[in-house]
Amino acid sequence: MRLGAGGYGIDGDTFFSLPVMVNKLYGKGPHYFELGAGMTLFAFNQDRYSYSYCSSGYVDASGQYICTNTVVENYGYEFILPVNGSPNLMGTLNFGYRKIPVDGGFTWRINLTPIFNNNGFWPLFAGVGFGYAF
Repeated sequence: MRLGAGGYGIDGDTFFSLPVMVNKLYGKGPHYFELGAGMTLFAFNQDRYSYSYCSSGYVDASGQYICTNTVVENYGYEFILPVNGSPNLMGTLNFGYRKIPVDGGFTWRINLTPIFNNNGFWPLFAGVGFGYAF
């Protein structure tokens, strides 16, 4: 089982995450196939940004520019996939290879960790890890 915590707070922008995952190793040392699933709870400030610009217009007789179509674009928060506010949950899966030496020593792993929520599925999230086994 894995449990973690992470976050940051910079210039009024804040983020906190709490991942929980269950993993199972299949195989005989030192080579293992790793399979797992879990959820990540995350919370963030919900500042939204908007940007407006004039997409078309004309210059009138006095030389003044008159905008005929103002476009407003709103940007919300995304954590790889769109999310519907804070706090929220993101599901994760784990498929990978792990090498753990039988008598201790350098250990490493490589994983494909797709994520999903009610707005979609992102299959190409991956990771690597290095360490030392005692």
